[in-house]
Amino acid sequence: MLEEELPRIARNALLLNNYDDSTQKALEKHIECVEIWAVIQQELKAQGLVAFIADGAILPRRSGDDDRPMAHGFETFVSPKSLKVSFELPGGKTISGMGIPEGVTCMTGGGFHGKSTLMDALCLSIYPHIPGDGREYVITRKDAVYIQAEDGRSIRSVDISPFIANLPSGKNPERFITDDASGSTSQAAAMIESVEAGAGVLLLDEDTCATNLLMRDGDIQRILPADKEPIRPLADTVRSMWEDHGISMLLVVGGLGAFLKQADTVLLLDEYKCHDLTQKVRELFGPVPHSAVRMNLSENNRQLSNNNFSPSFYNKNHKKEVPVRIKPHHSPLKKLTEALEYGRDHIELGAIRQIQGYPQLRTIGWMIYAIREEMLKKPDARKSVRKWLDWIEDRIHSQGLAGLKVDYPGLQAIPPRIGLAAAINRIRSLEVIG
Repeated sequence: MLEEELPRIARNALLLNNYDDSTQKALEKHIECVEIWAVIQQELKAQGLVAFIADGAILPRRSGDDDRPMAHGFETFVSPKSLKVSFELPGGKTISGMGIPEGVTCMTGGGFHGKSTLMDALCLSIYPHIPGDGREYVITRKDAVYIQAEDGRSIRSVDISPFIANLPSGKNPERFITDDASGSTSQAAAMIESVEAGAGVLLLDEDTCATNLLMRDGDIQRILPADKEPIRPLADTVRSMWEDHGISMLLVVGGLGAFLKQADTVLLLDEYKCHDLTQKVRELFGPVPHSAVRMNLSENNRQLSNNNFSPSFYNKNHKKEVPVRIKPHHSPLKKLTEALEYGRDHIELGAIRQIQGYPQLRTIGWMIYAIREEMLKKPDARKSVRKWLDWIEDRIHSQGLAGLKVDYPGLQAIPPRIGLAAAINRIRSLEVIG
């Protein structure tokens, strides 16, 4: 076995020349696809863009449970001329498509015309796609985060005062704590937590947002005066998010025209064809207004207490205590998802769409465990959530996934930074200082 079988398996599996020509070409295509994605993603911020959609991309999927590209009856993506950009690739090639600029971008259009399809593609394109996916060269910046309302989640000492103030019952919005968040408080917390974790781009779809956090129309303002409403809607603060704090926003809006008036870029999806509607919107509503509300986003340097993250699962197969297990779970969104259980804590992450599958969930659990082990070594070295995220990223960069010291490795995948932050922030027993 050691002298004959294993060497033969290694040669056949790992040496390119042992594969047939078609397999070699497929592998080379896969590598080229990932390399092009990486080159463009590194260039996005330098060119003042948040995302890129290549001409010829196939965005529609076959169905809600079939992620393959639609086989027929669709339009391949064509960039509006006004937003077309090109990237020089290794080997002298050039790729062209639509560049979505930084700032406030609204995607609008009628129902079933492709708005959410485009948003789905952008949401998942913080990762490279495989050849044949149709979205190979749809690329979104790594610091982009999809945000939605999440009724019932836990929130621990998050400063949601930029969006919500004067809470009833004497609750402090600057250190907001709840075990059962509403749609508006959960979405406000998610935005603040994402910025705290380093997000530079927020992706929102009005279909999955808390409407009262998005805007208040004139009729409701006549009945409910501002001093009786603790929520400061995003329609009043979206310009300040960009102008004062450099946070770009991409919003899907079908019925909230107030955002169109404040958008730097407006995209119209019409039968899956994308048009630049910015000039027409400016003619209708005038120039983009400066924010009338100045937001004060605090540093939110919440420090993690050393009392966090104690594992308590006894694994019968391995006959030892382990910190992590994954269980099927029906989420509040009525979807069957895999939920992370860490110690006694059930961490529901079904709303975090950029976490993709079991391997990432499992790795998140072991990342939390690695943070806990470091806390035990240096109990006086208190760090903010952002500093702990930096620490775990540095460890994986220098040591790889082996740096997590998983007792039974395998089925691991590095999650997005925001995925780990989301898991930590949703631990119901979480203790933070400050």
